Amino acid sequence: MSIDYERRILAGIRYSRLFAEASIDRRDILEIVEMARWAPSIGNIQPWELVIVDDKLLIHKLSRLHPAGRLFEKAAVLFFIVTRPEQSPHHLIDGGSLMAYLMLASSIKGYGVFPLNLQDDPVFKSELNIPPKLYLLGMVAVGKPAPGLRGFQPRKPLDSIMYYNKYGLRH
Repeated sequence: MSIDYERRILAGIRYSRLFAEASIDRRDILEIVEMARWAPSIGNIQPWELVIVDDKLLIHKLSRLHPAGRLFEKAAVLFFIVTRPEQSPHHLIDGGSLMAYLMLASSIKGYGVFPLNLQDDPVFKSELNIPPKLYLLGMVAVGKPAPGLRGFQPRKPLDSIMYYNKYGLRH
């Protein structure tokens, strides 16, 4: 396996700002979750759970509850990442790991993704029946990207984002 293959996989992840109206087969949803559940967690505690929303009416309702809702209102599925703070002081890092793996797995399957930080939003928690002691980290919207999505975008050069040993030291 070459670095070009790996770079194409990682560079292929696209945040979709709009989705086309299309559904995702439940088998694809399960395959995405199967891949994502291998996300690393500190101490392998895996202090996370998922609320998977694929009901179009509920997606529409949830999209009306957030200022960025228009960006995910046509998504086929919403993955809500719920963590258990009592299981690990690292639940935010571990939940972020799961979130990244959900986006990677969805992209591998050919879908666009849109992540959203929810910071334990009480309105979403109430709508999704998430108990108060659990933490609603965020959501990943997944679906077929709307037409017109651009290809690979340029990245900053490595030497503009890296420092060695201390901030500001380039070499």
